[in-house]
Amino acid sequence: MRKHTFALVGAALLVGVPGCVNLDENVVTGLTPGSYGTQAVFESLVNASYEPLRTFYAQERGFTVTEFGTDIFTKGADGSHKYINDYTTQLNPDAQFFRETWVDFYRAVNTANAAIDQAPVVVMDSALKARRVAEARFLRALYYFDLVQMYGPLTLTLHETTSPTTETTRAPVDSVRAVLPPGLPAEGSERQAGLWRDGHARRHDAQQREE
Repeated sequence: MRKHTFALVGAALLVGVPGCVNLDENVVTGLTPGSYGTQAVFESLVNASYEPLRTFYAQERGFTVTEFGTDIFTKGADGSHKYINDYTTQLNPDAQFFRETWVDFYRAVNTANAAIDQAPVVVMDSALKARRVAEARFLRALYYFDLVQMYGPLTLTLHETTSPTTETTRAPVDSVRAVLPPGLPAEGSERQAGLWRDGHARRHDAQQREE
């Protein structure tokens, strides 16, 4: 009888648990669309647009997909993904280094697009805002520049993706290259105006890509 009573009490407690659960969302490490529009979030979006560079530049992945198979470098005794150097049947668009670059760079493009789209409603110093938008545009162009070198015609998105989509089209190479921005402000004038930050894109960087 006692076991039966405990079982009934336990069942009653389990039934009552769902009614006590707090379903309010508490975002700890991410941003929701509702937090857009402030200078702090806008600056965070621009800063986040730089992060994927670390997955490619000065990394084995970047060196492998840009230098292997050329007349400048070839494979050595160490390292991996040597099929990229040898042009074997393993070399295809779904190979790990190409697939991961695609995913990381399109994530970066969407982050840069989010910053650019939010800029008009952000209240902040106009010169600083223009500088940050120029950075986001440059980074977006840089990611597309590298992607088009690998894939040729590809999906071109110039605004933030806010909902799932199952359809896409490939833009011609010339259309992708047209995304390159007109250039960033001069470094000297920015230092005087207090807008310069070490580690951020400069006019020289944009000019190098235009060449």
